[in-house]
Amino acid sequence: MPQLNSATFVSQFFWLVISFMMMWLIVGHFIVPKISDILKRRQRKIDDCVAAAEEFRTTAEDLINRYNSAVSKAEKQAEDTWQAVHDEIKRQSEELHSDMNERLKKQLAESNKNLNRVEQMVKAKVNAMVADLSEVVVNKLELADINRDDIEKVLEQENHDE
Repeated sequence: MPQLNSATFVSQFFWLVISFMMMWLIVGHFIVPKISDILKRRQRKIDDCVAAAEEFRTTAEDLINRYNSAVSKAEKQAEDTWQAVHDEIKRQSEELHSDMNERLKKQLAESNKNLNRVEQMVKAKVNAMVADLSEVVVNKLELADINRDDIEKVLEQENHDE
């Protein structure tokens, strides 16, 4: 085998060193810079993607905060509107209730007046009928000492005693 021949060791070693150096130079000057450039570009792309993702995350958090704020504001506004409507309905209900009470009091007072007037009219008619009846009875019994004025005085006393 020619590799094991000791006479060619020096030339083999020389060409080994030359080949290794040539390969070292080619790899070091052409291949490693390209690989390094590719790795740098890849790292830049990764960093850009991470930065964009971070920017999207902060934008999303900002949008979520704005959304939550808008929802909270809308809920507060709806609650305020509901409370205002509730208060207005309550106020109107109380107004209607007080108006109705006033009307009912007026109607009751008017009804009492009418009732008292009718009662007085009925009493007057009843008293007149009783006086007439009493006069007829007195005439039938021929009691001369009782007259119409006496009967009316007794009926008036009866009405006042009640």
